[in-house]
Amino acid sequence: VAASRRLQLVIAKIAGGRERTSGTDQELVLDASASVDPDDMASAWSFAWSCTNKTDGSACTESDGTTTLAHYPNGTNVVARVPALTLSAGTYEFFVLVAKDDRNDTASTTVVITQGA
Repeated sequence: VAASRRLQLVIAKIAGGRERTSGTDQELVLDASASVDPDDMASAWSFAWSCTNKTDGSACTESDGTTTLAHYPNGTNVVARVPALTLSAGTYEFFVLVAKDDRNDTASTTVVITQGA
């Protein structure tokens, strides 16, 4: 009888902690490279980033009305970059869904964007 080993869940992590502050004049870098696969399987990771405006619960939008992160190929990138002058001052929640094979997990971080640098 062959025994099958059940894989452990992956663990999503975003560098910088649960809350941070950035300025409108600064590039915002979100990094999920600290995410962990306890089984260390060789299969590829995938990353899907999203953002919510915590003030009104809407998707984060840029000054031209497009969805933030839509212009940047972040769906499979461990790092998401939001250029300076993209978000206006406010509070935002960024999420990453990390997946490997059929295992996945999410992490989030709150980012307070202040006017200027």
